[in-house]
Amino acid sequence: MRKSLIVLGIGILAVSWAYFLGYDFNGITGKAIAEEQIPSESGEMYIHFCPEEECEEILEDLAQNAESVRCAVHELSLDNFINALNNVDSEIIIDNNYECGGIENCVRDTRQALMHNKFCAYLIDGKKWVSTGSMNPTPNCANKNNNNLFVARSDNMHDNFLDEFNEMKNGKFGGGEKIKTKKFLHDGSLIEQGFCPEDDCQGALLGLVSDAKERIYFMTFSFTDDAVGDLVIEKSKEIDVIGLYEKTLAMSNSSEYKKMLDAGLKVHLDTNPKFMHHKVFIVDDAVYFGSVNPTQSGFKSNDENYLVIHNKDLAVRFVSEMRGLIPAGK
Repeated sequence: MRKSLIVLGIGILAVSWAYFLGYDFNGITGKAIAEEQIPSESGEMYIHFCPEEECEEILEDLAQNAESVRCAVHELSLDNFINALNNVDSEIIIDNNYECGGIENCVRDTRQALMHNKFCAYLIDGKKWVSTGSMNPTPNCANKNNNNLFVARSDNMHDNFLDEFNEMKNGKFGGGEKIKTKKFLHDGSLIEQGFCPEDDCQGALLGLVSDAKERIYFMTFSFTDDAVGDLVIEKSKEIDVIGLYEKTLAMSNSSEYKKMLDAGLKVHLDTNPKFMHHKVFIVDDAVYFGSVNPTQSGFKSNDENYLVIHNKDLAVRFVSEMRGLIPAGK
């Protein structure tokens, strides 16, 4: 008998942690208001945070239960996940700087820019599942770095990921056809999905930040994009802005950290001896996350993926993760 899916036990919970943390989510409903006819679907959504949760086991479990798996990942070195992939119909795309982990059906991106995606599309008992987020399937990302791993049963996300996978499999890196189903409703939550550079990941983030009414919170591994940074500073004059930077990159000359600090924003450095690897913006009740760092390379050169999910419970979970990573007393 195959393993039962671990992910089925850990969902996006409707909790009141935000109030305990001092963040007020009143006034923003998290419900999507569709002004146009867009596709609608139902399915589970789960968010996990590494290393507190068993991210390696979750990925292994998904692969072990799958009839087929297609993954585009920056690097791959989780042994149990690799073993599970080798026992099913699997194909991977990986950046040229890393090995294929012994997986036979492997395509490598040989460009100087990065294949920086972190997504998999699974077919499990005839249903379409996906995983994505900031986590690379490596021991460090699963067990030492701070990461997010998002899992969902979604036809639209799956088909979009599979289209992007096949495009890269056929040698089209660094841009291609625009996404077919950019916006859709998932159990009433509005979701926007896209790939860099073809779907303007920077424009999606700028639009979200520009429309912020109450809050902009972010956790970034690398944040060097001036357009996004300048807009966040401008919005901080009207609404609450809190930022958390990975400490090892925040002090670089190109980082937005010092500029925001000098502007009086509430920005902090993480304390993980390894990496704070999130790439997340929580804007009102929407969450922008995925593989893409807010940098020119992330937006314009690398192959990347992002999601924007308008869901209050998801936003609260990310705020709770952020609060736990901000140094005590800040």
